[in-house]
Amino acid sequence: MLQEETLEQHKCDNCKQTAMAQKRLSVFRFPDILVLHLKRFTNFGQKTNIAVEFPQVRAPLDLTRFLDRNADTAQSQEQFHYELYATVNHIGDGDGGHYTACCRHEANGQWYFYNDAYVEQLMDDRL
Repeated sequence: MLQEETLEQHKCDNCKQTAMAQKRLSVFRFPDILVLHLKRFTNFGQKTNIAVEFPQVRAPLDLTRFLDRNADTAQSQEQFHYELYATVNHIGDGDGGHYTACCRHEANGQWYFYNDAYVEQLMDDRL
């Protein structure tokens, strides 16, 4: 996603001509809290039911290499490590369903499953 991509028939918004173009996403500043939303539906509104694994639950996610080093900000000298502390889970399909959450307790580091008023501590094998 952050690598340069060649667009072969890009239509210019100004002159309306088509030509080869390069597209690249650059990150100039990272937020204190990073929220990722995974696309879980197809272009036709059907839910993708493939399980998502989070291998970095125990280790921080290092995004430092994605920061644009040409950015004229103080952040360009920092490191950006994010720790997963919650997931929101959807049960159902594209027309409806129910949400649950898994959250890590800040003080004791334990993970908990939340389903409305029901709360359960999660063991490591269920993360």
